Amino acid sequence: MTRLERHRIEFENARRMGPLLPLDDLDPEEVALVNRSFLERCRRDRVDGIDQMYEAYVGSLHEWGVMCPHPQHLRLYDGWQRSDSPLPFTESPWFSCGICRAAVMNR
Repeated sequence: MTRLERHRIEFENARRMGPLLPLDDLDPEEVALVNRSFLERCRRDRVDGIDQMYEAYVGSLHEWGVMCPHPQHLRLYDGWQRSDSPLPFTESPWFSCGICRAAVMNR
């Protein structure tokens, strides 16, 4: 059992409210698990178009308890303010991702 598989079990036991792993922290074997889940989701849901593909990928990440890459245009700084460029921590210590709904420290 991989670290990611153990994390997924803990994440599910916490009712998907536990800590999320950063995407960059996954090793190649773990990325393969997420990618397999993503491809299965695309086939099952008959994904069509880039927006649906991104949503399917983020859904696969969340299913495994992994944080999405938080695209800049979907960040809500302090939970309400959008910005075309990243805001420094001094202006907004956190943001909410409009895709995965994670509250993220703005670092």
